Amino acid sequence: MRILNSFKKIFAGIYRDWSETYVRHGQPDKAINACNRALQLDPELAEAYVNRAIAYSSKGDYATAIADFNRALELQPKRAETYTRRGLTHFHAGDLSAALCDYNYALYLSPSHSITYVYRGVVEASRSDLNGAIRDYTRAVQCDPKNPLAYRRRGDAYARSGNLKAALSDYWSYLEAGVMQPHTQRQEVAGLILELEKQIS
Repeated sequence: MRILNSFKKIFAGIYRDWSETYVRHGQPDKAINACNRALQLDPELAEAYVNRAIAYSSKGDYATAIADFNRALELQPKRAETYTRRGLTHFHAGDLSAALCDYNYALYLSPSHSITYVYRGVVEASRSDLNGAIRDYTRAVQCDPKNPLAYRRRGDAYARSGNLKAALSDYWSYLEAGVMQPHTQRQEVAGLILELEKQIS
């Protein structure tokens, strides 16, 4: 029996790994199927619940995604990244308060998690708290100076607040840090730089 359980966990891990690959390649249905197989073999595999939640969220099924995140957190209650991911799902579902609560707790568990500061800043910016957003984006940069999204979001916040020179500097930093970002996004930022340089000159 012990050997059988060991084999089940091994194969559950294989299906979990497949689900991660499917998620990265934008194949949510295959990811969900792989997670289902993993959880049949190991019902307490927290990462499979997380991967399935990400897949459901990408399909717009936020309620099911949140239920899976909840189950994952029952199994691993101190995993900061799961709170961040659940917060992002709450944000996409339109529940900004729940998103903010998750981001706050994620940062309590992991105070140097750069991307969580970015996501919390997005919530603050959506509430027109630009100063709060800029503080969080700045903290994100301090935690990870190579985080391109932090520069992009902070540049947007500076632009909205009228600080065009600071926005321009951040957009340039985005292009330097974000060499691996999608070409369309880099083109968009390059266009913003041209517009700001015209306004400043």
